[in-house]
Amino acid sequence: MRGPQCSGILAGRKDLVRAARLNASPHPDALGRPLKVGREEMIGVWMAAEKYSKLDFAALDRQYATQARYLAGELKKIPGVQVSFAPHDRTRRVHRVLAEWDEKALGLTHNDCEKRLLDGEPRIAVLRSKGAVMFVLFMHEPGDEKVVARRMREIFKA
Repeated sequence: MRGPQCSGILAGRKDLVRAARLNASPHPDALGRPLKVGREEMIGVWMAAEKYSKLDFAALDRQYATQARYLAGELKKIPGVQVSFAPHDRTRRVHRVLAEWDEKALGLTHNDCEKRLLDGEPRIAVLRSKGAVMFVLFMHEPGDEKVVARRMREIFKA
């Protein structure tokens, strides 16, 4: 939901929610005291939930698919880089672009590429998948894919 990472929403079976409440004030022997959430986080997650409930998920999926196609197209222009799409997992549609190359032929390991992406400006985090670098296009802003493509071109030119 893009809300505060130190907060959340407790939802589920009524009996389990009631049991969880026993760890909150005013119960003096509760475990919840050190785990409490501040007012700022409560308001933040409330606002995030309101915004999230109004999102157009079909439009977001189209945006992420467009970003993934753009990134894949740009990565394919880098000599020696093979590009593919990872399949969606069964729980949600997340667009993922895989970039792989022969490390010896190009003189660049996947580890070095990942490190350069993390150490660069802006920092770019990737996942690893069986000898490939994986770019996840999910919850990104429009234009982020262009930054990733530019950074990859820079890394492969170096």
